[in-house]
Amino acid sequence: MLHVLLLVVVGLFALAGVWQLQRSSERREHNAFVLEQRARPVGSLVDVFDRPDDAEHRRVRASGRYDTGREVVLRGRSDRGRPGNHVLTPLVMTGGRAVIVDRGWVPFELDHAPVVEALPPAGNVEVTGIVLPTEGRAPLTGRATDESPPRELSRIDVGRLARSLPYQTFPMYLALTQQQPAQPDELPDPVSFPRAEEGPHFLYAIQWFAFIAIAIVGYAALLRRESRKQTMA
Repeated sequence: MLHVLLLVVVGLFALAGVWQLQRSSERREHNAFVLEQRARPVGSLVDVFDRPDDAEHRRVRASGRYDTGREVVLRGRSDRGRPGNHVLTPLVMTGGRAVIVDRGWVPFELDHAPVVEALPPAGNVEVTGIVLPTEGRAPLTGRATDESPPRELSRIDVGRLARSLPYQTFPMYLALTQQQPAQPDELPDPVSFPRAEEGPHFLYAIQWFAFIAIAIVGYAALLRRESRKQTMA
């Protein structure tokens, strides 16, 4: 019975270790993909989305006018250790198509859209940023139907925002890195992109494999003790 238990325990630990190694490998591959995409030359937003499967994490440039009347506050987003919110503003481009722009961080107390302390320049602007995927459906923090404009979100739900806008919207959003003309005030502060990390998966894998060694050594010690008892008897 103890032999079977040992095999089950070792097998489970091994599966957990292998899974963590796979997760570590996936994270490295993803980080390499992100770095490769961001190292490519800045492209036109429209041209990049001619190949939407290749758009994620690309640096792009677009021009248009911010629609601050349909601005949204993204609640609970810290930046460089500072608690706060982000400001999401549609940029309406020539031809009427729009892209959601994460214009950056504001202090936590600035939680009403439009954020008057962080209004963008009036008129036409040229923005440069990184294309990022939608974060999925987000619960609303206030009363709103699926077709009415939300004022606050907890995740960047591009689909939810697009359904409430009167113009066609790109399926991903843009994290602002540069803007001309520049922001008239200090806020919002453009989002920082921390160095890509591989995460703790490799260390977790080592721990699971160490547990296998501990289990085997402990079981061997138990067998020796039982053998000595039988010999003494």
